[in-house]
Amino acid sequence: MAAAARDATVRLSWEDIQSKAEASARTSEVYVEEWQGTVMVRGLFLDEARDVWTRSNDGRAEIDPAVVACYTVAYGCVEPRIPVDQAMLLGKQSAGVVFKLFSVIDKLTGVSEAEVRRAAEAFRDS
Repeated sequence: MAAAARDATVRLSWEDIQSKAEASARTSEVYVEEWQGTVMVRGLFLDEARDVWTRSNDGRAEIDPAVVACYTVAYGCVEPRIPVDQAMLLGKQSAGVVFKLFSVIDKLTGVSEAEVRRAAEAFRDS
């Protein structure tokens, strides 16, 4: 049946793709025991992932994992919304909670670290 569905697909226009951006993000409801409630998270869009990378690197030799986690969670939280300019306030929360949410958002984003490295190397080499 999957092959039949593929055969019945139509070629998308640029307008079609742009109109589906928000709907293309995968979401998940995550229960946070420490907060005694749930939050809705989604995978990041490419421009958000790029911003997380830029903020966490900021000219340093090493990537700061706390900065990566805080900004990823801020961008990835759908409900409640966390303003990106307040992302580092997540540093006052339990590291376990922040990294749990980061892990879920990272999986929903669907890009591995190895893929990011390959892309960066390909760009650098071109």
